[in-house]
Amino acid sequence: MQLVESEQEKNKEIFKKTLNELIPKLDKEINQVFDVSKDPKYLNGDNMEKIFDILKDLTEVEAKFK
Repeated sequence: MQLVESEQEKNKEIFKKTLNELIPKLDKEINQVFDVSKDPKYLNGDNMEKIFDILKDLTEVEAKFK
């Protein structure tokens, strides 16, 4: 029983360490995608002739975000 509890604690610490490393990376990636999405070419209506290129770009941004 003690061995199982000891292993659980060890695994819990490994999991916590992994999360503490991955969360900042994920936050950075989210901020990068958000910055891309704020590009004026996506926000103004002046680029209607390039709408299909814009939609393709945004689809790629969405896929990366997922």
